[in-house]
Amino acid sequence: MVGKKFTSLIVFLTLFLCLSITNVKAHDSTNALEMVLFPAELNLQNGESQAIVLYLNNTSEHSINEFTFSLLPAENSLAFSCPDLKEIKPKTSQLLDCMLSRQGLTLKNEKFEIVTTYQVASKENPHNEASSQKITIGLNAQTVLNDLAKIEINPKDIVIREAEQPFILIEIQNISEYTLEINSLEIRHPGFIGFSSSNPSYNLSADCKTSNNAEKSVVPLNLSLKAHETREIPMTACLFEGGTLLGQQAIILEFDANWTENKASNRSGILRKTLSINVETFAGSSSIISVLGVPSFFLLPGFLMISIFLLFWNLLPHKIFKINLEPKSINFWVLSVSLSLLFTWIGSQSNNLQYFTNFTMQKILKVWANGIMWGFLLFILMVIAEYIVVLSEKNPRETDSPKTIFRKMKRNKTSFPQKFVLYKSHYYWIFNNNLSEKVWIIPTIQCKYFGNTAENDQAQELIDDIQTGIKPAFSEETKQELDNLIKLSKGFKVKFEWKESLKPIKVDIFEVDQQKNIDALFME
Repeated sequence: MVGKKFTSLIVFLTLFLCLSITNVKAHDSTNALEMVLFPAELNLQNGESQAIVLYLNNTSEHSINEFTFSLLPAENSLAFSCPDLKEIKPKTSQLLDCMLSRQGLTLKNEKFEIVTTYQVASKENPHNEASSQKITIGLNAQTVLNDLAKIEINPKDIVIREAEQPFILIEIQNISEYTLEINSLEIRHPGFIGFSSSNPSYNLSADCKTSNNAEKSVVPLNLSLKAHETREIPMTACLFEGGTLLGQQAIILEFDANWTENKASNRSGILRKTLSINVETFAGSSSIISVLGVPSFFLLPGFLMISIFLLFWNLLPHKIFKINLEPKSINFWVLSVSLSLLFTWIGSQSNNLQYFTNFTMQKILKVWANGIMWGFLLFILMVIAEYIVVLSEKNPRETDSPKTIFRKMKRNKTSFPQKFVLYKSHYYWIFNNNLSEKVWIIPTIQCKYFGNTAENDQAQELIDDIQTGIKPAFSEETKQELDNLIKLSKGFKVKFEWKESLKPIKVDIFEVDQQKNIDALFME
């Protein structure tokens, strides 16, 4: 009774999953995900497990995610599982190692489908789709071609760069006692990679200039491999102009073949082989970023901007902005990452600047040139900003407090005044008189003491010493006196204010009356 209920539940779940898949919304007549599995035909005994490799190729312009993998129809004796897959970016492929296990002597079915459901992450129209591939499982399933032939690809590590066409040698070895007729070779690859061969019969003549975005190349072979015979297929790979994706790219090779067993039984099958091609922009690109100490090309724009800025900035003396950034400091790399992120965001608004996903030599050079240009522009802007700040610090302003005037006196090496001038019935002193027609005049300073008795006496003694010992020229003693006044005002021991709420004024030199000897520069 329990077994019947369990079987009914399995059937119900199978039907429900089938209905769910048939109701998946279709966006186009073709699915965004192209799926190939191998082996597609296998012998699986009770208690055995078999690795199933899924080749998943995103042919759309959008990322796809939210993957689920299932084997239909469901069998109690079979368990199918795949590792988690979060996302496949546009126009890229992924190899997924799944596992099929058998725990039972009987199989109700021999023909199955591996079904993949996923979501196409389109901003305008996000939707779900499903792709499937057939697989045959049984005790007496057809012998797969992988048991009859072996493929070797040399070199083992293939690197492809712009303007380079690496040589690839495919070696097919018949390890069976049969004669294998290899009819054709189908190469599945990203659209920006092309293949060519010097053998005209292979019909591979990619010019590597104009890509047709084809992601499949079919090569007619018509090779007859006798028992234990080996054949070689030479070809070259190249990158099409117009942009590539860096990193490891999955390539899948499928050989269509047939053979005869016992002089009567005609058999056919597919021999599959995968390889990875490492795509780089140019030779030595990894060495360049290693010498510079940049972790990746992603950080290159920010690194160049800051480095070029510091190169020019450190050549000049600076009075206001003291910038000390070491390449190994955390502040340096925080700025580098921040500027690179900004550069990336700006680049995402233009296809020509998507340098971290779509590479060409021209784009790398453009990134390099832009990094240097923006670094130099940042240097110019900082020089202008410092000049503006220096001007504002050089001359008084009407809003300046006495403490600010002390700081500007120190910066301009201006000594304390020895005479007052009369302006509108009030006494002022001239700030840094350079004999120009316009001068800044500064009012008398009023002092208010807030310290204890000892501190007040010390502050008053310091101020009295300044008033009684005014020097005609700026000296180290004057500098020390100004530092002491600034220190007093910062510590809130003394509050300096303008007498009678007056303020610094810029006037015509002819508006002030005859100078008079100073009686008191500071007043209580």
